[in-house]
Amino acid sequence: MDWRPDGKAFGITVDDRFYSSCVVYVLNKKGKFVSAPSLPTDYKKLTGFPSPDVKHLRPRGRDEVVGWNEEGHLIYSIFRSPLPSFTGNDPLRHRVYLDVTPTKVTVVKVERENGEWRRGDWIPNNVEQVGADQPATAPESKLEDNLKPKPDSEGRSQ
Repeated sequence: MDWRPDGKAFGITVDDRFYSSCVVYVLNKKGKFVSAPSLPTDYKKLTGFPSPDVKHLRPRGRDEVVGWNEEGHLIYSIFRSPLPSFTGNDPLRHRVYLDVTPTKVTVVKVERENGEWRRGDWIPNNVEQVGADQPATAPESKLEDNLKPKPDSEGRSQ
């Protein structure tokens, strides 16, 4: 569970065996937490890419609440796992920023890598940011590298 910095909303990721989903609750005018409208499920509206053909995806995917940014936007991650037969330039990994209120959920911007699938491998070019005039962030692969634990110093006595 992740709380918005102002404490007026929180998001929950629900994990199942191969899939996950998310639910968001927002404080309404009466001071009660209510379920926000469902997060958008239209892949094209969320990512800008047509929904991938399930014949070319593994039977697992992951949608999750990553957290909230300083502006109070929900950071929502979408990941689909491709089979080697998948081709195209949809990275299948998107970070979507959503404005969530008690009555609506709106896509603010989308971050994703720019590249293409070749023989089952993703070949990145750079990060593309849609819907914002801010500079692009590091590619998600580099973001993941920064999150990996650093190995202990070599040469330490045991």
